[in-house]
Parts: sequence; structure tokens; C-alpha cells
Amino acid sequence: MSRVAELTSQLQVADSKAVHFNAECRALAKRLTLAEKSRDMLTEEVKLANQNVSRLQDELTTTKRSYEDQLSMMSDHLCSMNETLTKQREEIDTLKMSSKGNSKKNKGR
Repeated sequence: MSRVAELTSQLQVADSKAVHFNAECRALAKRLTLAEKSRDMLTEEVKLANQNVSRLQDELTTTKRSYEDQLSMMSDHLCSMNETLTKQREEIDTLKMSSKGNSKKNKGR
């Protein structure tokens, strides 16, 4: 009889452990499912973030190119304005010299 009681006790312990392990497996399966869903969501977020980075890099490249073109045009315009200013100064200096020469001639008469 003691052997039956011992086996019954061992069976109850094994059954208890089996119930516990079953519950633990279910909990782990649930955690795994949640982790996989979380991973999928994060993977999608990373994908969207990479697309956003790519779009912003393209936009930056376009903006940089536009600014460089504008700067080049402004530099060309500035050079042109400097040339015009230099020519005008030369003309003014020439006219002043000519005017001084004419006023000396008129004084000499």
C-alpha cells in the first residue's frame, strides 16, 4: 500500500509539474507572439525611417545643388557688376581729365 501511495504522490507531483510547464509554455508562446508582432512593427518603422532618410537626403542634395547654382549665378552677376563699375569709373576719370584739360585751355585763352 505504501508503494501505491508513493506512486500516487509521484504522479501528483509529475502532474502538477506538467500543468505548471504547460502554463509556462503557453505564457512563453504568448510572449513570443507579442515579441514577433513588436519586431514586425519595429521593422516597418525602420523601413519607413530609412525611406524618410533617403527622401531627405535627396531633398538635401537638390537644395544644395540649387544653392550652389544660385551662388554661382550671383558670383557671375557680381563680377559683371564689378566690370561695369570699373568701366564707369574709368569713363568718369577720363571725363574728369578731359574736363580739366578743357578748363586749362579755356583759362589759357
